[in-house]
Amino acid sequence: PKVYAVFTVPKQPHGIHYLVSEFIEGEMLDETKWIALDDKAREIICSKLSEQFQLLWAVPSEGCYGRVHHQAFSSDFNLFYLRPKGMQGPYNCYEDCVSAMYASAELRAATTAITPEFRHDAVEYLPEFKPTLMRTRGYKPTLTHLDPQFRNIITRSIKGAEGEIKDWEVVLIDWDSLAWLPGFVHGSWRRKGKGSVRKA
Repeated sequence: PKVYAVFTVPKQPHGIHYLVSEFIEGEMLDETKWIALDDKAREIICSKLSEQFQLLWAVPSEGCYGRVHHQAFSSDFNLFYLRPKGMQGPYNCYEDCVSAMYASAELRAATTAITPEFRHDAVEYLPEFKPTLMRTRGYKPTLTHLDPQFRNIITRSIKGAEGEIKDWEVVLIDWDSLAWLPGFVHGSWRRKGKGSVRKA
């Protein structure tokens, strides 16, 4: 969507941020609508989404891991949750990014346990966390939309002269989760996510 204006109205303790964008015609996708679509419609919608992801991934990297324009991640972003308040990053190299991800995973494992010790699954995966990520391929900073679930996809059918559906317009919204992250993050996020087109 086109963005027409962004501004902040000062207020205590935090300002209120506003974003004025283009109105997108269509309907928000949901699981019920997705199940009701025929195979051809699903194929077209997935193809249109794929095109949008390919365009995102082709954007030249800014050379760091963080939000666009070298901005830090907010404190509530799960991959880099290091303290309750404050911003994290950006990270100028992959090693620093992985170290921050590990620290976040360790903190979450420690603070979500209801026993004095780490849960057995955390004990198993934490020692392998950094070595595994340091061996991986596809780690270059890639522009990634982290929340392409149903509610962030707007679709509109394009009908022919006789009322038959000829094509679909598909638009991704909710771009506040856009970030430069290792390329593998997008795939792993979609496998874990709920309400995704893939899962349906």
